[in-house]
Amino acid sequence: MEFIENKLDYEEYIALRSSVSWENYSEAQIRKSISNSKYVVTATEKNQTIAMGRLIGDGMYYIIADVIVEPNHQKRGIGSKIMDMLLHYVEKE
Repeated sequence: MEFIENKLDYEEYIALRSSVSWENYSEAQIRKSISNSKYVVTATEKNQTIAMGRLIGDGMYYIIADVIVEPNHQKRGIGSKIMDMLLHYVEKE
């Protein structure tokens, strides 16, 4: 498993949201949201993105916008690791 910073594309994002039955928005909205993210972490396994977490913020305040782990990869600590990375970023900033 590999955790990658600041690399998330539209197709990965909608696939992850769909995997947990979250509503997807328009392509334009999603692309804008991704590009305006302050910090993104993705988890990949066998060249497939299986999880992600995303921060938005203005430099003083940060919001964890979403953390998603594909259902068949849950309960392995992946979401916890992503949360740790997101929180570490906030603490560092």
